[in-house]
Amino acid sequence: MAVENDQILLNLVEVDSSSQMKILYRKLNSSRRLSRFILSLMSVVGLTTLIGTSVGGQSEPLVDLPASPQDHPTTSAAIYLSNLNGQFRSARQRIANDPNDATAHKILSKLYYLRGQYRVDLDEIQQAVAHASACLKLEPGDTVCLLLRAKQQLTLHRFELSRADLERAKSLGMGAKVVAAIEADLNWNAGRYAPAIAAIRHAAATHPTLWTLARLARLEHDLGNFEAAQKAFQTAEAAVTSVDPLPLAWLNVQRGFHYFTRRKLAHAVLFYTEAVRRLPDYVLAREHLAEALALQGQVEAAVEHYERIVSQTPHAESLAALARLYRRQGKPAKADALKQHATQRYDTLLQSYPEAMQWHAAGFFLGIGQNPERALTLLERNVTLRPTSESSMALAHAQLAGGGQVDACRSLAQAYAISPAPANLRRATPELFARCGF
Repeated sequence: MAVENDQILLNLVEVDSSSQMKILYRKLNSSRRLSRFILSLMSVVGLTTLIGTSVGGQSEPLVDLPASPQDHPTTSAAIYLSNLNGQFRSARQRIANDPNDATAHKILSKLYYLRGQYRVDLDEIQQAVAHASACLKLEPGDTVCLLLRAKQQLTLHRFELSRADLERAKSLGMGAKVVAAIEADLNWNAGRYAPAIAAIRHAAATHPTLWTLARLARLEHDLGNFEAAQKAFQTAEAAVTSVDPLPLAWLNVQRGFHYFTRRKLAHAVLFYTEAVRRLPDYVLAREHLAEALALQGQVEAAVEHYERIVSQTPHAESLAALARLYRRQGKPAKADALKQHATQRYDTLLQSYPEAMQWHAAGFFLGIGQNPERALTLLERNVTLRPTSESSMALAHAQLAGGGQVDACRSLAQAYAISPAPANLRRATPELFARCGF
């Protein structure tokens, strides 16, 4: 699942843990340690020939690095996941003993959401919604459960339902600072950029945490302020206080995406690799690492990562990507089987979670799924659901690929008119602007 659909904001759903501690941030200040750190990252995916390169082989110095295990140690993934499973068992037992235990439903809602994000599993996020709803049936005025469900519905792109829960929480006295992150993302997805941008900047300035600073970094990235984004990501890393591996792994994925979208693949691979090192079965991290490696020509390494993902979960994007790579390797039978599996998986997800999946599925049907008409329908629905510049740009590219240049230029004009960073939009897609004559 693309990163733009994966803004976790785990401050809303963190599970209580006795393993929290304050970590003092320290820069890498030893050239010998720095070399060892880079080499250790390289050894995970065989990057010894890739450091300092980008697409086309142009050399770029690596001046931005993820925190090393020595600078910020985190709990081993095995221990972290074992503790998480233990909390699941405890909460389920409480509900088995008393189905009307609202607190247990609240705990399970948090846990399912957390695991759903970790596994990129919308069914688990729906389970989180179900337990938040059970909590609210028992305790209609529980603002924490309202806020949990608002965030979960936002993740599933059920924006009206999310906003309704948010407004209900506000009417019951939930403070503006607590609801600000969800409200900002709802406004962003509605194309109301000005209040969203103001809220994101205000939150980072007045309440600087990993989550508010990372959201600021993503905003700066989206606006084309790449140096400001890099600095905000570094400040967010310094704000990490948890020894659980997921928060830092999540941040490294966001930082990798910051470089990936700018075609700085060596930088992206470093951050994705460190995320995988801290949490090996974090689907989003491994998927993005595989994607970047494939673009670098490291097909065998990419295939290994995708194969590990699909052996554990029917992740649609990974199924489709692996099918493409099998075909590239001259394995048509395996490619066709996976393409069929991916098609079935997208069909299932679109039936259950149409709002969340229509943009992702459109990418599949435009490509290996070979159904451009269906892709256009999905993207048109997406523009209605999310009237944003990004949605209109995605539709424009699909329309152009289908030969509809007039429609594509109309969508491009709409994207440009409402974009919070029109100059950045033009820099990102100069060919499309040239074809449309503006």
